[in-house]
Amino acid sequence: MERAYNLHESEAFRSEQLNRQHQQTLANIGAATLQLEAAKAQLPQIEQQQRQLTQEVIQRLGIQDFVGARIEEGNVIVRFRGEAPDLGVGPRVVPQLQNGKEKTAE
Repeated sequence: MERAYNLHESEAFRSEQLNRQHQQTLANIGAATLQLEAAKAQLPQIEQQQRQLTQEVIQRLGIQDFVGARIEEGNVIVRFRGEAPDLGVGPRVVPQLQNGKEKTAE
């Protein structure tokens, strides 16, 4: 069995404020969820475009037999199994890092 009791005016006012805040917070969560879903949907397309750009640069440079490549800070970084081939374009050698320090030959 339930019974209703009247709130004081100040309690009713606070209750309404809290209900509005609750509804606004739920609306914010809904909007944020929609934005998150849209961003998640865009991510694979952007990643594919990044891969395509990297492949275009690799093809333009005529690089073959490489292990991996990425574009970083205005450079294409290409990883080879052995020595990097001389392409005649003056590649910038990027040191390999280990634990944030340049890896030394052992």
